[in-house]
Amino acid sequence: MKKLKIIVFSVTVLFGVGLKAQDLPISSSELPVLAVEFINKHFSSQTIQSAIKDLNHGGVVEFEVRTNKQVKIEFNQLGEWKEVESQNQEGLPIQFLPENIRQYLKDNYSKEKIEKVEKNARGYEIELMNDLELRFNLKGEFLYLED
Repeated sequence: MKKLKIIVFSVTVLFGVGLKAQDLPISSSELPVLAVEFINKHFSSQTIQSAIKDLNHGGVVEFEVRTNKQVKIEFNQLGEWKEVESQNQEGLPIQFLPENIRQYLKDNYSKEKIEKVEKNARGYEIELMNDLELRFNLKGEFLYLED
């Protein structure tokens, strides 16, 4: 019985490895229209260094773009941004955030640079370069601070 469990476990692991996500390099022309519009509007001074189409085992398609200024942008299947991350010391622009979040950042953290922004079903998560994390709801209202 113990050998059978080990065999079943091994087969499950091997099968799971075979179903891992596939990262397929694509050209920027293969990105969804919304993704291209977002990049052109908010990162027009940057060029796309790489674009990846991520096919995971659940059938969900996502896209990842990296720019020449070390910014990583993740998009969902429709081309809506999910995550934007600066991998440099310049930080991120904030024009793509809702007005009330931009105002909150300006009023409370005007000297801090933004390292990462995530948008999900619960709201926005913003990481500053000083390691503080701010949480906002979908309406852009401040919820709480993590450090």
